[in-house]
Amino acid sequence: MLDSAKCFGREAAYGIGSDAPRLASYVREGNAPDMQSHLSPKDLALLIGVSESSLKRWVDDGRLRAERTAGGHRRIAMAEAVRFIRETSAPIADPALFSLPELDQAAVDAAQNGEAELAILSAARDRNTARATGVLIAEFLRSRTVASVCDGPMTMLLNQAEQDGHGAAASGSNVHPGTAAAICKETTHRISVLLAEPRADGPVAVVSAVGSEGAGARALMAGAVLRECNYRVVGAELASGNGQAGRESLVCTVFDRGATLPADQRRHSTDAGVETVWFGPGIAGLPPRTGVRIVHSLCELACVARAARPASVRDMTTVKTTRLRATT
Repeated sequence: MLDSAKCFGREAAYGIGSDAPRLASYVREGNAPDMQSHLSPKDLALLIGVSESSLKRWVDDGRLRAERTAGGHRRIAMAEAVRFIRETSAPIADPALFSLPELDQAAVDAAQNGEAELAILSAARDRNTARATGVLIAEFLRSRTVASVCDGPMTMLLNQAEQDGHGAAASGSNVHPGTAAAICKETTHRISVLLAEPRADGPVAVVSAVGSEGAGARALMAGAVLRECNYRVVGAELASGNGQAGRESLVCTVFDRGATLPADQRRHSTDAGVETVWFGPGIAGLPPRTGVRIVHSLCELACVARAARPASVRDMTTVKTTRLRATT
């Protein structure tokens, strides 16, 4: 399995509250070690089941961005290939070309046939993290936003584990909370290395969690959503240690049930120009606080995050989206 904060790039780390272990920091150079960083037009054509000539035409038309090697050959960054697949709803004809061990044909078929949730729950009950992660990655590749995957099957899995944990004694038919959290964390790692790197001068988001393993998993999910919104995501401890404290545009804290408010949230909630957001199943038990925005889903967090971005980042995103639509 990947280390806990690989997914968020060179500044990645998460500060978990005192009731749960701190997720490790990691400096990532490129993609996950077992995943290709670039694809040839031939490989991408095989991956989505089209001709190589069609792929090259899409590159020439500007629908698909490619780089040139020293020898003049086209190479397509994996993040760009994933963007194209998701935006065009291209089918996955040969998942092995992703070089992701969890993503196999069975996972792709489960997602395409509308059987994802059943497959995820079955794998989780068997404590088969790899199989569940593969189906969730396949769902991501079919989805337009990270938030929709997080709010959908991933939240379903965490909620089912919590429900099973409060029910009868653990059995083979129950989803263990630790297994559900591990699946969501692993999926978030994989999804995040498939996303494009945020802009180096982009806004900073600080994400932390207070509570159990479930809160840690939801914090990673929130971080992936913010990354897709072009935020550079760091953890609370790292923000203080690398000079990022005071430069953040958004602070998001994920609360588990029964969690209490950390002392540092009092500072963030009054900082001018900082969007402070609370999320998670524990927000209902927290006292109201001026200047804090409560969100009840990660889709809602994405909306808040986009609105809170500096105008220059919003303008760049609008220009890029307009250009992409003009070529489709």
